[in-house]
Amino acid sequence: MNEKVELSIIIPVYNVEQYIEKCYSSVTKGDIRFNYEIIFVNDGSTDKSLEVLERLVQKDSFITIISQENQGLSGARNTGIAAARGKYILFLDSDDWLNFDVIQKLLPVANANELDLLSYGLEFFDEHNNSIGERDKHPLQYFKILTGKQALIQGFQPSSSCLFLYRTEFLNQHNLRFFPRIAQQDVEFTTRIMLYAERVYFSDLIGYNYYRHSGTISLPTSTDKLKKYLSDAIIVAQLIKDNLKYTQLGDVELRKAVEKNYNSVIWNLFWRFLTKPKEVDYGFKEACIEDLKTKKLYPIKGELKSNFQKLVRVFFNAEILLKVFLKVRN
Repeated sequence: MNEKVELSIIIPVYNVEQYIEKCYSSVTKGDIRFNYEIIFVNDGSTDKSLEVLERLVQKDSFITIISQENQGLSGARNTGIAAARGKYILFLDSDDWLNFDVIQKLLPVANANELDLLSYGLEFFDEHNNSIGERDKHPLQYFKILTGKQALIQGFQPSSSCLFLYRTEFLNQHNLRFFPRIAQQDVEFTTRIMLYAERVYFSDLIGYNYYRHSGTISLPTSTDKLKKYLSDAIIVAQLIKDNLKYTQLGDVELRKAVEKNYNSVIWNLFWRFLTKPKEVDYGFKEACIEDLKTKKLYPIKGELKSNFQKLVRVFFNAEILLKVFLKVRN
């Protein structure tokens, strides 16, 4: 491989021995016309994931394996960023796969325009490998260079961090890293990066395939994992709110955009309590409400993303009524 690496593909690995080869195959097959590297970060796997990786390394010299004690998805991604040599970075979860031909079309766009971020689309697949639809498009201008702040104001929906090409220098210049050991980290991270990005481009080409199965982090497999996933939403909301300090008081529309995002995280937590009443016990729900009050995130004040959210907020903010309802429904 030449010295110049155009793209670093960072793939965190944790107990996914049955998925790795499909993931790997998606980024090595076809007529690939640029130099790239694959960085597998083995995050303390206890199954045969490392054995599978070591077998793959024997085939291809452009693969690096980094093994570390378990630090969670965020820690693995941060390790990958530190090791990356490419001009651009993308993140690929080891149970998903890329449409690499799409990435190959989009990388020259990122290069030619010196983009900080280039976003592409996502398609969902079920456990039987059937498509279950594409992710909704953002309500913003596509195929046009925007600032990240413009994208937020136009309605960027914080989502998977795997849906971007990131200019490596941009991430390092602003020390943009993932907050450690929290679920829903992508919502916070993709909100924060927009406040720094000067050149952002959105494409609707489907570059990423998301495998939705029971081991997926948004589908926790135990009550303890579910409670952590839900309670981490409070941390995420607080982190997004903290970004207000990077905005000017006169940036009214931008501050509203940030406000919409952290308020929506809280709203979605309450909505889940409402629509899935048996998922967790009432004591946990009450503790979440008290934690939100301590952090001055509840009652929900300020902007929300839809009129429906604003309407339902009236009920959510009636604390006594909300607690009685949640207790009875539990």
